[in-house]
Amino acid sequence: MSLETKIEIFFSESMMQKKTQEAVFVSPLPKTPFEFKWHKKRLEVIPQEPLLKDKTYVVSLGTDATDSHGNSLISPFSFAFSTGDLIDSGFVSGCVYSGKKVAPGITVSAYLFAQNEPELPYVLPDYVTQTDEKGRYELKNLSFGTYRLFAIDDINKDFLLDLESEQAGITTSDVELNYQFFRKENMDFFLSKQDTTKPSLVECEALNKNLIRVTFDQPIDLQKLVNPKSYLITSGEKPKSTLEIKLVYSLHNQDQNSFLITDDLDSKTEYELKVTDLTDQSGNEINPEKNKCFFSGTDSPDTAKLKILATSPEDKEKIVSLDKKLKIFFEKPPEKTSVEKAFLLKEKDGIEIKGQYFWVNPVTFVFEPESILSGETEYEIELKDEVKDLFGNSLDTIPFEVSFATLNPDTLGSLSGEVMLLSENQDKEIFVTLSKIESPELDYQKLLEAPGEFLFDSILPGKYILSAFVDLDQDQKFDFGKLYPFSPSEPKAIYPDTISVRSRWETEGIVIEFKR
Repeated sequence: MSLETKIEIFFSESMMQKKTQEAVFVSPLPKTPFEFKWHKKRLEVIPQEPLLKDKTYVVSLGTDATDSHGNSLISPFSFAFSTGDLIDSGFVSGCVYSGKKVAPGITVSAYLFAQNEPELPYVLPDYVTQTDEKGRYELKNLSFGTYRLFAIDDINKDFLLDLESEQAGITTSDVELNYQFFRKENMDFFLSKQDTTKPSLVECEALNKNLIRVTFDQPIDLQKLVNPKSYLITSGEKPKSTLEIKLVYSLHNQDQNSFLITDDLDSKTEYELKVTDLTDQSGNEINPEKNKCFFSGTDSPDTAKLKILATSPEDKEKIVSLDKKLKIFFEKPPEKTSVEKAFLLKEKDGIEIKGQYFWVNPVTFVFEPESILSGETEYEIELKDEVKDLFGNSLDTIPFEVSFATLNPDTLGSLSGEVMLLSENQDKEIFVTLSKIESPELDYQKLLEAPGEFLFDSILPGKYILSAFVDLDQDQKFDFGKLYPFSPSEPKAIYPDTISVRSRWETEGIVIEFKR
């Protein structure tokens, strides 16, 4: 075919011209954009530079193409032609998800990969297509080679990622296409906001002579946030003296702040605090130019009463699950023994419930009943004796009481199935999550040590979405991957259909499969 070829697309209906033009993708993308000319229902796509010799071109019409009545294409349409003797046969397909839902109208880009191209996806891709109404995509007629794929919620239609406003998805691996393996399916994406901004230390302040509050400009990885080795407090000239940090904690749902309990501060001394080896929740390291702060010492003791920030379940909460672990979130570390001695769980008629307690961190107390709670029963949590903090300050509310009621077990159902992992990650832990569609905040989660069977017992009836991911880095949360420095996402699978759970009934035979 001639290198001066014009491309024509014929429509059966009159089209919205601008919107349809934006839905036309020609791969490989030229350096100079194509010119468009309309002749009633015929669209002419005119190259502004000669086509490449011996190249297969793919013309795709995305789902944003819309007729004059507002009807969009149900699925992308594509065709291929070659400026040489052969048409390439490489093929990649998969699905794009946003949260737990499929994502239609998302741009999927393929880059012929070279190790010296860290700018991806900030340069134009070699091939592009768009997902259909079910979130599926197909990249057809690709030349052989190794590709790196990205999915982009391309709001401004420029085929490039805008970090400020657009989400991106990363696959679990690059794709190599050759004569023997020229098809690759099930290359799925899970969109997320890619954060590349390094976190900064904003402020540090002495709240009393033994407590320092440290504030960052974004949430910090919790494990590192509460590690005393992440902080260094010094004072004086060389040689500087170091202030001992005895304990570091953070409060419930407040990962932008840490609190440092230290040796006594000196009210006449200026201190320097430096943080190292901290990362935000996207893995970005602390900004080395903004990792220090200065504060003045104080000789004021801690005289503030101990407060409780929240409990789980909340006071007066209804329909509490029968296997609920009870939690108390304190505003500062209490003296643990005083809480353990004071805690009481009882039925409303006074029957005490036995169980085991443990501490998730210095400010979070957890009580696990030794057997499941009774259905449709009222319970009370009570701190019946005096609870104190580490400096002898008592609780601000004495006695402290919370009441809640359990659900009716006859309303519950169950779900069972199997996770199949068709890959090399057979020895990795798998997190299986069951999410209630009507209540997005309600998740049931199971940890499997290896692929195999799972059972969700005693769950509320309703419609659910089932998903699972392989926890390669063993941090108990799904890793979306990073653009730069590049790292692939963890394998994740979503069951293709909505699952209904009925009262007093086991929904069984559900198979969630990780495909190669």
